[in-house]
Amino acid sequence: MSKSKNTKIESLKELQLLMPRIVNQVNGNPQLALAATANPILALEYLGYSFTPKARKEIESYGRFGPDGLQQLAEVEKHWKQLFGSEPIPASKEMAKKMFAQLAKGTDPRKTKSRKMSSKSKSTRSITLETALDLIYSKIKDIETEEKNKIESLEQIHEALPLLYQYQKILSQRTAFARKEKFEQLLKSEQKTPLSAVKFRLKSSEERRRARS
Repeated sequence: MSKSKNTKIESLKELQLLMPRIVNQVNGNPQLALAATANPILALEYLGYSFTPKARKEIESYGRFGPDGLQQLAEVEKHWKQLFGSEPIPASKEMAKKMFAQLAKGTDPRKTKSRKMSSKSKSTRSITLETALDLIYSKIKDIETEEKNKIESLEQIHEALPLLYQYQKILSQRTAFARKEKFEQLLKSEQKTPLSAVKFRLKSSEERRRARS
C-alpha cells in the first residue's frame, strides 16, 4: 500500500475527486478499511494526506451529519441567531445554566433580542429549568413523553429551550468520529471489512457504531 506524500486537501469536493486513488491505496489493507469506517480523517492522515483547518471541519461535519443533518443544524442555528446574535449555543449543561441565570436576572451582558425567562410561577410550570436542562443535555434518550409535550414544557420556561433540545437531539443521534486510541486499536484488529464498505461517502453513524463494537 503506497502512501501519499504531502497531499493537502482543501475541501470536501477535492477529497471526493481523490476517492478513486484513495480506495486503491486502502485496497491492500483490510484493517485500515475497518478503521476508516470509525474515523475516515485519521485513515486519510495515515495514508499521508493532510487538511486545511477549514477542510477538516467541513469533512468532519459532512461525515458525521450528512447533508440532511447539516441542514437541520443550520435551521436551529438560524433561529438561535435571531434570539442571541453571535452568542454560541451552549455546549454543556453548566454553560446553559449560567446563560439562563443571566436571563432570569435580566442582566444578560449580550443584550439580546430574546425575552426574559417565563414569568409563570414555578408551581404552574410542568417542568423546572434544572429538569429541562437534564432532558436536553443528559437524559435526551430516556424521556418517553411525546415530542410535542416535551417542546411545550420547555417553551414554558424560555423560547430558546426547544432550540437547545433540537440541537442536542441532532448531536446525540449522529455518532462522532472515533478517537485516535480506538482507531489504532482497529488498525491492529483481526476483523476484516470488504473494500465495498470504503466508498468514502463518509460512513453513517450506525456504521461507525458497528465498527467500534
